[in-house]
Amino acid sequence: MKHKQLIWIVFLIFCAVAAAVFICGSFVSSAKRRPPATIKPIQISGVEYRAPNKIDSEGIVEAWDVQTDKLLWKKKIYFSFKMPLAEDQGNFMVSMTNGPASDELTIINERGGEYILNTTSKKVRTVKAGRWCWAL
Repeated sequence: MKHKQLIWIVFLIFCAVAAAVFICGSFVSSAKRRPPATIKPIQISGVEYRAPNKIDSEGIVEAWDVQTDKLLWKKKIYFSFKMPLAEDQGNFMVSMTNGPASDELTIINERGGEYILNTTSKKVRTVKAGRWCWAL
C-alpha cells in the first residue's frame, strides 16, 4: 500500500514540475520576442498600401485611397501555420518594397518568405516560400 502511495506522490510532483516549466517557459520565450517591425506605407498612383503588422492582421496588405483615406481593399498575402497552446508564433512582415514592376509590391516575412503582390490584379506570386507559410 505504501509503495503505491509513494509512486502516486512522485507522479503528482513530476506533473506539477512539468506544468510549471511549461508555463514559465512560455512566458520567458514570449518575453524574448521583438515587437513587429513598422512597415512604411507605399504610394502608387494615388493609392497607399499599408501593412498593419499586428497579431490579428498578420500577412495582410491594405489599399487606401490617399484623398479620401478610405479602405479600398485588403488582401491576405500568406497564411502561417500555428500550433495551439504553443508560444507566440507570429510571422510578421519584415519589409514591403515597390517592385519589380511599377504596379507590384514585394513582401518579405520573418520566416524567409518572399511574395509579390500585383496591385492591379490583386494576385500573389510566391518567389520564395517561408517555413510553415503558404501563399493564398
